[in-house]
Amino acid sequence: MRRLFLLSVGLAALLLAPTVAVGAGPYESATGSGTETFDGRSFDFSFSAHNGPHGPKGRVVLEGIAMPPLFTGGDIKVHGPVDCLVVSGAVANIIFTVAKTNSDVLPVGTKVGWSVIDDPNGDWSGWYPATAGHINVICNGGIATGAGGRVADGGVHVRDVP
Repeated sequence: MRRLFLLSVGLAALLLAPTVAVGAGPYESATGSGTETFDGRSFDFSFSAHNGPHGPKGRVVLEGIAMPPLFTGGDIKVHGPVDCLVVSGAVANIIFTVAKTNSDVLPVGTKVGWSVIDDPNGDWSGWYPATAGHINVICNGGIATGAGGRVADGGVHVRDVP
């Protein structure tokens, strides 16, 4: 009897799997995690950003960043919710607000930009302190690539919806 139950559950899962995949919806998304390297320095990242019927949702975590002009190889850690997501082809630009930090130079409430390129020959990523100009362009549907380093370990996935 237990074997029949397990077989029934397995068959139901197989039948429902295509429904779940199709149910993703007509919205852009960008996700990923890994290590970015630039000029011999690196930092770790993870993020998940999704547009949906109620606006953008998601979170960005950057650990080991340094302030410009280095950007990488530091000890700054910032985490925060996604404010805006704009996708164009394989490029995604995200603005997020720092909600947790270990730094006085990127305090809670700071807006940060995060850009990624989903490239079959090797993904790219980059962060920058977001100015009012960045926020205005990106949050109003513009695209401003700023991905400056190679993703050495891990990867990103960008989903554009026509």
